[in-house]
Amino acid sequence: MRIIFDNEKYEKQIKKIEKSASKVLSLPKKSYIELDFVEKEEIQEINKRTRGVDKITDVLSFPNLDVLPGEKIKIKDFPFDVDYDTGMLNLGSIVVCVDKILEQAKEYGTGENREFCYLLTHGICHVLGYDHMEEDEKKEMRRMEEKALCMAGITRDAEAPAVTDEELLALARRAMEYSYSPYSHYPVGAALLCADGRVFTGCNIENASFGLTNCGERTALFKAVSEGARQITAI
Repeated sequence: MRIIFDNEKYEKQIKKIEKSASKVLSLPKKSYIELDFVEKEEIQEINKRTRGVDKITDVLSFPNLDVLPGEKIKIKDFPFDVDYDTGMLNLGSIVVCVDKILEQAKEYGTGENREFCYLLTHGICHVLGYDHMEEDEKKEMRRMEEKALCMAGITRDAEAPAVTDEELLALARRAMEYSYSPYSHYPVGAALLCADGRVFTGCNIENASFGLTNCGERTALFKAVSEGARQITAI
């Protein structure tokens, strides 16, 4: 999944959430969400026009697909929502209030980086059908939000949910889909869990020169080390 945006200030954070949310929520590679940044007056106007609520808010989400939380999204099921030029599936759009990011970061003591990443992840979950009207829905949405944030290396506290063995295995299987193995025809995927909660995936990449072939585990390890990870807890 790609996030389409026009804001250099938060580019690094957006790219992190783009990757982690795609993994945690199992989003199609060829899909996208549009992200807009607005000020208080504009988000209040949008909120009033679209929801009938004349109030400033921090983030608004506008799903494009009718899907249930956790539902596997397949591009072939939404042929009329695929962009003709790019072949990418439109998942929806998110509007974030820049002023509220700064206000809430100060109010909650989370810091601007964490607050923005949380609001973006929250918006993505809403686009994908998650909600927090009922207590059980709220718990599941919060679980997915924290898992995506944790995987991106953005944790709030020590209570961030751990990635289970089953989830790590599922990520490895997904990584296997990107394997380049024209010689052995044996795809391999790997998922590596770091002590800080981040997960790095990799696949095998073959070469006609056997010595230049890279295994899936090594690919994941190289990615982890290049991002500053040093403590590995599971693979």
